[in-house]
Amino acid sequence: MKNISVKTFLICGAAIFVLGAAAGLYIAKHGVSEPAVTATAPIVTTTAAEIVTEDTTLASLMPTEAANVEFNISKGAQWEADGKKVAQYDVVIKNAGSEITDWQAVITFDADFELGQSWSGVYAADGKALKVTAVDYNKVIPASGEINFGFQISSAYEPSAEPDAKLYSGGSLVNTAGNPLQAGGKVGSELTEVITAQPKQQAAPENGTPVQINGKLSVKGTQIVNQNGQPFVIKGVSTHGIAWFPQYINKDTFQSIRSTFGANTIRLALYSSSGEGYTKELHKKVDEGVQYASELGMYVVIDWHILGNGNPNTDKAAAESFFKEMTAKYKDYNNVIYEICNEPNGDVQWARDIKPYAESMVKLIRSVDNDAIIIIGTPTWSQDVDIAAQSPVQGSNLVYAFHFYAATHKAQFRDKVSAALNAGLPVIVSEFGISDASGNGTLDEAEGNAWMQFLDERNIGRICWSISNKNEACALLTPDNPKTSGWSDSDLSGQGKWLKNAYNK
Repeated sequence: MKNISVKTFLICGAAIFVLGAAAGLYIAKHGVSEPAVTATAPIVTTTAAEIVTEDTTLASLMPTEAANVEFNISKGAQWEADGKKVAQYDVVIKNAGSEITDWQAVITFDADFELGQSWSGVYAADGKALKVTAVDYNKVIPASGEINFGFQISSAYEPSAEPDAKLYSGGSLVNTAGNPLQAGGKVGSELTEVITAQPKQQAAPENGTPVQINGKLSVKGTQIVNQNGQPFVIKGVSTHGIAWFPQYINKDTFQSIRSTFGANTIRLALYSSSGEGYTKELHKKVDEGVQYASELGMYVVIDWHILGNGNPNTDKAAAESFFKEMTAKYKDYNNVIYEICNEPNGDVQWARDIKPYAESMVKLIRSVDNDAIIIIGTPTWSQDVDIAAQSPVQGSNLVYAFHFYAATHKAQFRDKVSAALNAGLPVIVSEFGISDASGNGTLDEAEGNAWMQFLDERNIGRICWSISNKNEACALLTPDNPKTSGWSDSDLSGQGKWLKNAYNK
């Protein structure tokens, strides 16, 4: 999930696929650990029978000249099942050279293995080797672009931490650099990828809905205001990572969020790294979410969910590509808000890392969409709004993210928000819960109520984490509840019942 201090993603169960990698940087601050995340089935699942045979043997292929390609394969979550050791691998191929087409990857381990779940490719396993062939939507790796795929394997032995990996294209072996993307704080390349996304037509919102009544939002002083210049308080609900809980991206769910919790906003959390489930295919789920929210007359936050990587510059090139695509589609919508970096954390500083990233992303977004609200993350898991207030990004309709979990973050954190507001910084709570910072522990309703009173007095918007049935205290639904809409009180968790009361006062 995103909203915590520490994130450790495990995979459980025989037929359950979990996309997860430890994002435990928050542990250093709060000494807590992230609960396990259960993911849905992968986007593309294939078998060896689907592979296309070739006349050319891979062993006979020769390297191409200076390819400028980075091949990053990282070993993620590990567990045991049926007496075997299982591991998940996430792969990013980043191309800084000329366009690559019809690629194949051959990954060789140090022991025989069996292939389990796989996605975003066609897979064939043979002894110690795994061949991955492109599918239609990722067969081209554009210049200054990248593709992602991943898989699980099981073996009697501990799977390799760094298996041998080779990339082929057009009958030739491509020279690649090994694992450079794992370095934190690596700045992405300049955006050169051509985005062909076309503007979308916004559906007319239902009568009497938040968007129909309030229209396009903007920032005036420290306040978010409606089309008439009157203060507007965002009361939202965030999805969990849409790679893991895509079932909640549907119109009935959003309608139930609006009617049950009295929410006026949906936040779509797209984790930004492949180790946490990101693939470009998930952009389609974001599109679906924007469409459903628009039809229901709700505001929608498109959240580039920085977490495990810590430094927003790590995946800057992907962020640039993502927001250029999203702004091209939604520049004419009056209900779309962009959140450019969820929770910067670790060895990340405002002046050195976050502000330059934000300035670059604001410039990119404003080149396409000149007036949508942009939410900017702040240091230490979006808590140091007082530091950002000392040197804010220049521009209009910018607000700054503050996150809290009430059982951990109490009065001293409200003081940080007050300091930011007193300095003239607009603040939005783009994520909160009433559990502790891990997303678990005892719910602190009294402190949650104190936060709501504090935010109400200052007309500060807030978005609660998260609409899911994950077995953790901050989920709004009871564990393993199969219902995705039409919830009664018995379907709501403790935090879900509290939020329903808090938002509907």
